[in-house]
Amino acid sequence: MEKYVVKSAFCVGNQIVHVEMANKRGVAGAMFPIKFAPLLNVGTRICVFADKNDKNVPIAYKFADNLCFAATPRNKWHAYSMYADLAGVREFSFDKTRFRSAMSRALKSSGVVSCKSIAKDILALHGQNQK
Repeated sequence: MEKYVVKSAFCVGNQIVHVEMANKRGVAGAMFPIKFAPLLNVGTRICVFADKNDKNVPIAYKFADNLCFAATPRNKWHAYSMYADLAGVREFSFDKTRFRSAMSRALKSSGVVSCKSIAKDILALHGQNQK
C-alpha cells in the first residue's frame, strides 16, 4: 500500500475528478466519480492498494472513509480476483487486512449493509460509488 497526498484536483466534463497525487517516490494520477470532488482537496491523503505482482497497477484508492476501485468489477468472480491480487500475509504484507477494514468503513459510511462476501461487498460498494 502506497500513501500519497493530493497535489491538485479538477473536474473533467462535470462527471469525473482527475487527481494528481505525489509521494516521495513520484507523482501519480487517478480519476474518481464527481461525487467525491468535495472530499479531494489539496492535501488529502490517499492510500493506494496495488497488485502484489506489479506495484504500478492500482486496485483501489482509500481516502477518508471512502474506497474507490481503479477498474470496474464486472461480476463477482472479477471482484474476488481483484481482492486476491492484493498482497497478504504470505507476501509479508497486511494489505488484505487493511483493505477489508477500509471496505467495512466505506460500506458503513455509504449506508450499504455488508453481504458477508468480499466479492458481493465490492460490487455493492462500487454500485454505490457510481450513484
